[in-house]
Amino acid sequence: MKFNLDGAWKFGAKKAGLGGVLRDYERLVRGLFYGSILTSSLVEAISVALQLFSSYPWLGSV
Repeated sequence: MKFNLDGAWKFGAKKAGLGGVLRDYERLVRGLFYGSILTSSLVEAISVALQLFSSYPWLGSV
């Protein structure tokens, strides 16, 4: 499995957009997520993205 995470955050802004994709060894998509959060910290945005990803119900079924 390979997990890719991407996001957009502007310094000084209070909102970040984020998303991720989980692919298997054949490059088939096994899961996607996206969303936006209110934050003023890039580290917090990354942390929230990883928490969102790990809380998705499909994670245990892959």
